[in-house]
Amino acid sequence: LGLLSDATPAVDWSKWHVFFSDERCVALDNQDSNYKACMDQFLSAVPAEQVYALNFTGSPKEMAA
Repeated sequence: LGLLSDATPAVDWSKWHVFFSDERCVALDNQDSNYKACMDQFLSAVPAEQVYALNFTGSPKEMAA
């Protein structure tokens, strides 16, 4: 993540569309979320309407159903 955040000024993030899935069944804003870590490091530079993420709100068992 450090390399991407260092490159932020040189990247035209407006051209990016990011499709994000996390193997952890936690909400996007949960401290254990990989999505949150990426958002905190570099993903916030991508326009919000161009970031598509699965938001898990149920238990792993419910999500598997």
